Amino acid sequence: MLRYLCQKQFDGEAHLIKEHHIAVEALGRPEPFNQKRDSIVRVELHRLRKRLQQYHQTEGASHAIQITIPAGGYAPRFTTQAGASAPPSPEAFPPADALPRADAPARRRFNWRSLAALFGMLAVLSTVLIQFFSS
Repeated sequence: MLRYLCQKQFDGEAHLIKEHHIAVEALGRPEPFNQKRDSIVRVELHRLRKRLQQYHQTEGASHAIQITIPAGGYAPRFTTQAGASAPPSPEAFPPADALPRADAPARRRFNWRSLAALFGMLAVLSTVLIQFFSS
């Protein structure tokens, strides 16, 4: 999600950083997405804000650039720290193709009903096969 938000900002598309676009493009939610019934974007943004704050208070405290996402919005802000160390070299980051893509579909949750239905069908099929071959 952070990658998606930053990329939109860098591409000059900050006006597209809306809850609906984040849900569909970054989190892989299907169209039509109902943001009143599904709070995934708000929940994940809250988690991301907390993680960024923790990072900037610990190992990222000395980094020259810090990223924040102000409450009430989704567009990231970049601030520089006075007296901070130089930004890390590009070699310090993994290659872009090693990171998950913002447009990649979100991982689906495990569906217990589907698994139960599969086992039910296997049980019926095995019963039918046993009766067929035993006669």
